[in-house]
Amino acid sequence: MAYKFTEKQDCRQQQIAYALYMMGASCFQKSVCNTRRLETTLYLYYQDMPANRQEKLEERVISDIENKLKEYLPLFEEMQCQASIKKYMDEYHIQFETGFEKLCMVVDKNGRYRIYIDESVVDNEEKVA
Repeated sequence: MAYKFTEKQDCRQQQIAYALYMMGASCFQKSVCNTRRLETTLYLYYQDMPANRQEKLEERVISDIENKLKEYLPLFEEMQCQASIKKYMDEYHIQFETGFEKLCMVVDKNGRYRIYIDESVVDNEEKVA
């Protein structure tokens, strides 16, 4: 999906996806995104929002992240991660992978999102060991 300068429809899904990506990345010591084109596209949609809406969205996302990831945040602050953003079946999937856990965020077409930890990376390593 490319950013369209003439498009003035409600881009809530893209704006929320970028806010989640931005706040999720800030949980880590260092985050490197391997999908720069999509990151830039979402950023442009986010920048179209009025500043007061950006602030309210950021506050809501920060609160949700802090509530859902209480025990993980101190660990993440010391870690680096590989970030990726993908669009799959009308949803944006944002992932931050550390090698131990994967922080996942999904935004549906109506702007509803969920935040969760996928620990299958850890489970698979324990089975191999």
